[in-house]
Amino acid sequence: MLRTYEPFASWWPGSRGLIILAARTRRFGVFRTTQLLAFLVLPALLQASLGGFVASSAMILWATFTPLAALALQGLRRSVVWFVAFFVELVVLGLLDPRLSQDAAALPVGLVIAFFVLNVMGLTLSAYVMLGYFVEQRERARRALEAVGAPAVERLAQPDRRAPEGRDRGDRGSLRHGERPLRRPRRLHRAVVGPGRRRAGGPPG
Repeated sequence: MLRTYEPFASWWPGSRGLIILAARTRRFGVFRTTQLLAFLVLPALLQASLGGFVASSAMILWATFTPLAALALQGLRRSVVWFVAFFVELVVLGLLDPRLSQDAAALPVGLVIAFFVLNVMGLTLSAYVMLGYFVEQRERARRALEAVGAPAVERLAQPDRRAPEGRDRGDRGSLRHGERPLRRPRRLHRAVVGPGRRRAGGPPG
Protein backbone atom coordinates (compact mmCIF):
# COMPACT_ATOMS: atom_id res chain seq x y z
CA MET A 1 0.00 0.00 0.00
CA LEU A 2 2.83 2.41 0.75
CA ARG A 3 4.34 1.96 -2.70
CA THR A 4 1.03 2.99 -4.25
CA TYR A 5 1.20 6.41 -2.61
CA GLU A 6 4.96 6.97 -2.83
CA PRO A 7 4.76 8.98 -6.11
CA PHE A 8 2.35 11.40 -4.44
CA ALA A 9 4.95 12.37 -1.85
CA SER A 10 7.11 13.93 -4.58
CA TRP A 11 4.24 16.20 -5.58
CA TRP A 12 4.86 18.41 -2.54
CA PRO A 13 8.04 20.07 -3.86
CA GLY A 14 6.92 19.65 -7.48
CA SER A 15 3.80 21.74 -6.89
CA ARG A 16 5.99 24.80 -6.30
CA GLY A 17 6.69 24.83 -10.03
CA LEU A 18 2.96 25.06 -10.78
CA ILE A 19 2.59 27.95 -8.37
CA ILE A 20 5.53 29.81 -9.93
CA LEU A 21 4.04 29.25 -13.37
CA ALA A 22 0.70 30.65 -12.23
CA ALA A 23 2.44 33.65 -10.67
CA ARG A 24 4.27 34.46 -13.90
CA THR A 25 0.97 34.69 -15.76
CA ARG A 26 0.09 37.64 -13.45
CA ARG A 27 -3.36 36.26 -12.89
CA PHE A 28 -4.03 36.49 -9.20
CA GLY A 29 -7.16 34.35 -9.41
CA VAL A 30 -5.24 31.42 -10.92
CA PHE A 31 -2.39 31.81 -8.44
CA ARG A 32 -4.77 31.98 -5.49
CA THR A 33 -6.76 28.92 -6.54
CA THR A 34 -3.59 26.93 -7.22
CA GLN A 35 -2.16 27.82 -3.83
CA LEU A 36 -5.33 26.90 -1.97
CA LEU A 37 -5.66 23.63 -3.86
CA ALA A 38 -2.04 22.74 -3.12
CA PHE A 39 -2.45 23.34 0.61
CA LEU A 40 -5.61 21.27 0.60
CA VAL A 41 -4.51 18.22 -1.40
CA LEU A 42 -0.77 17.83 -0.85
CA PRO A 43 -0.80 17.31 2.95
CA ALA A 44 -3.43 14.61 2.50
CA LEU A 45 -1.38 12.85 -0.17
CA LEU A 46 1.77 13.04 1.94
CA GLN A 47 -0.07 11.64 4.94
CA ALA A 48 -1.45 8.78 2.85
CA SER A 49 1.99 8.01 1.45
CA LEU A 50 3.50 7.77 4.94
CA GLY A 51 0.80 5.52 6.29
CA GLY A 52 -1.92 7.50 8.08
CA PHE A 53 -2.25 9.91 10.95
CA VAL A 54 0.31 8.38 13.31
CA ALA A 55 3.11 7.61 10.87
CA SER A 56 2.84 11.03 9.21
CA SER A 57 2.58 12.94 12.49
CA ALA A 58 -0.84 14.27 11.45
CA MET A 59 0.41 16.02 8.33
CA ILE A 60 -3.20 16.88 7.45
CA LEU A 61 -3.03 19.65 10.07
CA TRP A 62 -1.33 21.88 7.51
CA ALA A 63 -4.43 21.68 5.33
CA THR A 64 -6.29 23.80 7.87
CA PHE A 65 -4.62 26.79 6.24
CA THR A 66 -6.85 26.30 3.21
CA PRO A 67 -10.15 27.53 4.74
CA LEU A 68 -8.32 30.21 6.76
CA ALA A 69 -6.53 31.59 3.71
CA ALA A 70 -9.71 31.38 1.65
CA LEU A 71 -11.53 33.34 4.34
CA ALA A 72 -8.89 36.07 4.23
CA LEU A 73 -8.58 36.23 0.44
CA GLN A 74 -12.05 35.38 -0.86
CA GLY A 75 -14.43 36.36 1.91
CA LEU A 76 -16.88 34.42 4.02
CA ARG A 77 -19.21 33.07 1.35
CA ARG A 78 -16.59 31.74 -1.05
CA SER A 79 -14.48 30.27 1.74
CA VAL A 80 -17.31 27.95 2.82
CA VAL A 81 -16.57 25.70 -0.18
CA TRP A 82 -12.97 25.24 0.94
CA PHE A 83 -14.08 24.70 4.52
CA VAL A 84 -16.45 21.91 3.50
CA ALA A 85 -13.80 20.39 1.21
CA PHE A 86 -11.34 20.24 4.10
CA PHE A 87 -13.86 18.47 6.32
CA VAL A 88 -14.67 15.96 3.58
CA GLU A 89 -10.98 15.28 3.05
CA LEU A 90 -10.47 14.81 6.80
CA VAL A 91 -13.33 12.32 7.04
CA VAL A 92 -12.04 10.33 4.06
CA LEU A 93 -8.59 10.10 5.59
CA GLY A 94 -10.12 8.96 8.85
CA LEU A 95 -12.01 6.17 7.08
CA LEU A 96 -8.91 5.07 5.16
CA ASP A 97 -6.53 5.30 8.11
CA PRO A 98 -6.92 1.62 9.26
CA ARG A 99 -5.98 0.45 5.78
CA LEU A 100 -3.15 2.95 5.34
CA SER A 101 -1.61 2.14 8.72
CA GLN A 102 -1.17 -1.53 7.76
CA ASP A 103 1.79 -0.60 5.55
CA ALA A 104 3.04 2.51 7.28
CA ALA A 105 6.56 3.88 6.90
CA ALA A 106 9.03 2.41 9.39
CA LEU A 107 10.05 5.57 11.17
CA PRO A 108 11.51 5.82 14.69
CA VAL A 109 8.99 6.64 17.35
CA GLY A 110 11.04 9.60 18.55
CA LEU A 111 11.13 11.06 15.03
CA VAL A 112 7.37 10.66 14.66
CA ILE A 113 6.76 12.45 17.96
CA ALA A 114 9.23 15.22 17.09
CA PHE A 115 7.54 15.87 13.76
CA PHE A 116 4.14 15.86 15.43
CA VAL A 117 5.29 18.54 17.89
CA LEU A 118 6.83 20.57 15.08
CA ASN A 119 3.64 20.34 13.02
CA VAL A 120 1.50 21.60 15.88
CA MET A 121 3.95 24.36 16.75
CA GLY A 122 4.36 25.47 13.15
CA LEU A 123 0.64 25.51 12.50
CA THR A 124 -0.09 27.44 15.69
CA LEU A 125 2.65 29.98 15.02
CA SER A 126 1.55 30.53 11.43
CA ALA A 127 -2.09 30.98 12.42
CA TYR A 128 -1.07 33.39 15.19
CA VAL A 129 1.01 35.50 12.81
CA MET A 130 -1.80 35.56 10.24
CA LEU A 131 -4.39 36.62 12.81
CA GLY A 132 -2.01 39.14 14.35
CA TYR A 133 -1.51 40.80 10.98
CA PHE A 134 -5.23 41.37 10.51
CA VAL A 135 -5.63 42.60 14.10
CA GLU A 136 -2.80 45.10 13.56
CA GLN A 137 -4.38 46.35 10.34
CA ARG A 138 -7.71 46.77 12.11
CA GLU A 139 -6.08 48.80 14.89
CA ARG A 140 -4.36 51.04 12.36
CA ALA A 141 -7.63 51.65 10.57
CA ARG A 142 -9.36 52.44 13.87
CA ARG A 143 -6.66 54.92 14.89
CA ALA A 144 -6.83 56.59 11.49
CA LEU A 145 -10.61 56.97 11.75
CA GLU A 146 -10.31 58.40 15.26
CA ALA A 147 -7.69 60.90 14.12
CA VAL A 148 -9.88 62.05 11.24
CA GLY A 149 -13.19 61.90 13.11
CA ALA A 150 -12.24 63.76 16.29
CA PRO A 151 -11.73 67.19 14.66
CA ALA A 152 -14.96 66.77 12.70
CA VAL A 153 -16.93 66.08 15.88
CA GLU A 154 -15.35 69.10 17.57
CA ARG A 155 -16.32 71.35 14.66
CA LEU A 156 -19.90 70.12 14.82
CA ALA A 157 -20.01 70.67 18.58
CA GLN A 158 -18.85 74.30 18.35
CA PRO A 159 -21.24 77.16 17.39
CA ASP A 160 -20.94 78.59 13.92
CA ARG A 161 -18.99 81.76 14.71
CA ARG A 162 -18.65 82.72 11.08
CA ALA A 163 -22.41 83.29 10.71
CA PRO A 164 -23.47 86.85 9.87
CA GLU A 165 -24.40 89.02 12.83
CA GLY A 166 -27.76 89.83 11.30
CA ARG A 167 -28.68 86.17 11.40
CA ASP A 168 -28.03 85.91 15.15
CA ARG A 169 -30.09 89.06 15.77
CA GLY A 170 -32.99 87.77 13.76
CA ASP A 171 -32.36 90.20 10.91
CA ARG A 172 -33.32 88.46 7.68
CA GLY A 173 -32.62 91.45 5.49
CA SER A 174 -29.06 90.41 4.79
CA LEU A 175 -30.26 87.18 3.13
CA ARG A 176 -31.09 87.10 -0.51
CA HIS A 177 -34.57 86.54 -1.75
CA GLY A 178 -35.50 82.85 -1.53
CA GLU A 179 -32.57 81.92 0.72
CA ARG A 180 -33.08 80.30 4.08
CA PRO A 181 -30.75 80.63 7.05
CA LEU A 182 -28.52 77.61 7.63
CA ARG A 183 -29.53 75.75 10.73
CA ARG A 184 -27.84 72.84 12.34
CA PRO A 185 -30.15 69.82 12.50
CA ARG A 186 -31.46 69.41 16.02
CA ARG A 187 -30.92 65.66 16.06
CA LEU A 188 -27.25 66.01 15.09
CA HIS A 189 -26.83 68.87 17.58
CA ARG A 190 -28.30 66.78 20.38
CA ALA A 191 -26.16 63.76 19.46
CA VAL A 192 -22.92 65.78 19.53
CA VAL A 193 -23.52 68.49 22.14
CA GLY A 194 -26.02 66.76 24.39
CA PRO A 195 -29.65 67.37 25.30
CA GLY A 196 -28.86 69.58 28.29
CA ARG A 197 -26.70 72.21 26.54
CA ARG A 198 -27.82 75.19 24.45
CA ARG A 199 -25.98 77.13 21.85
CA ALA A 200 -25.16 80.70 22.83
CA GLY A 201 -27.73 83.05 21.36
CA GLY A 202 -29.47 80.28 19.44
CA PRO A 203 -32.58 78.14 19.78
CA PRO A 204 -32.72 75.45 22.44
CA GLY A 205 -31.19 72.08 21.46
